[in-house]
Amino acid sequence: MHQPPRKLACATIGPSFRPATADHDQTASLQRPQAVHDCVGSQRNVPVTGVRPTPAVSADQRPLKLGILYNAHSGRHNKRWAQPDLGADVPAVAAKSDEEIRAGLVVLAEQDVQLLAVAGGDGTVQSVLSHVMLGGIFARRPLLALVPTGSTNMTANDVGNVSVKRDGWQRLQAWAHRPTDIDRRVVERDVLRIDPGGAAPAFCGMFFGAGAIYNAVEHTQRHLHHYGLRGDVGPGVAFGRFVKAVAIGDRRLLSPVDVALCDDMSEPFDEASILLLASTLKTLVLGLRPFWGEEDAPLAWTAITEGAQGFLRRIPSVCRGRRRRWMTPNHGYRSHNTRHLELRFDGGYIVDGEFFTARVADGPVVLSSAGKAGFVNL
Repeated sequence: MHQPPRKLACATIGPSFRPATADHDQTASLQRPQAVHDCVGSQRNVPVTGVRPTPAVSADQRPLKLGILYNAHSGRHNKRWAQPDLGADVPAVAAKSDEEIRAGLVVLAEQDVQLLAVAGGDGTVQSVLSHVMLGGIFARRPLLALVPTGSTNMTANDVGNVSVKRDGWQRLQAWAHRPTDIDRRVVERDVLRIDPGGAAPAFCGMFFGAGAIYNAVEHTQRHLHHYGLRGDVGPGVAFGRFVKAVAIGDRRLLSPVDVALCDDMSEPFDEASILLLASTLKTLVLGLRPFWGEEDAPLAWTAITEGAQGFLRRIPSVCRGRRRRWMTPNHGYRSHNTRHLELRFDGGYIVDGEFFTARVADGPVVLSSAGKAGFVNL
């Protein structure tokens, strides 16, 4: 029986949607992934959960049942303004681990919550998305209102959020009672689905990274996590470490990953890459937009191969996603949009800041869309 991919770091996510934990310092020799043949034709069948999609909301929408799930242990949680207390009509559940989050969502679903407020960071949001999109907990997926109280809040900063720091929770409660400006307030966005291979179940997120981005984030968390870096400070340090590694040729962070990649919109390739990113977000941390694909598809990906020409001086253009004539496969730069992406490699990867391990022996890591979620902006 194949072993599930191993989760490596500090998150408290349990086994319901995430692979099991493992030792990060595994040093087994890496096999070069076998070439990918007919990968689109070998797509896995995505199971149907029977959950109806997020409902379209009309201008004369009736009041929405509001429910709140909050992580009191998130990096920016403040009891003075982030602790919800809106009375018995608005159920609020505290949850930290993946098991607690799932149990809390079951409670809220039983109370027919239609507007789900999630107060936490990227890790909390990722767990909620996994259960909401794949868990079959809600008969109809609720609208989501993200309240950014985590150490990092990349998803909430991109898809939109609800601030309770100044006005408290009453503004969201008032909007739930009379939801107006629906077209302007609700943004729909595809949610990233990750099928990790082997016996591990699928889970969700919004951002995937491997290669140097994995190494830089892992290095920052291992050496600086105890300083409690919040906001853009941690990602800024990781990005600075990445740029330094490129400048001095630090192989500890720039060790290439032998990856065989195939999607349904471009030519497959099998090359050593120093950076591999994929996301359904438009803007990442620090305002980065490292995608320049032109295909009409929800999942953007970028790969920088080992020996990419002039990478150090071209980092600003790559980070802004501005297409230049030198951004070609011949120069080591690829970026496309797709609906289905298969990756075969041995090594670590991150999803929304959480650490995992892939193995060629377990089959490809498959990225696709789990469907659209509706996010409320106030």
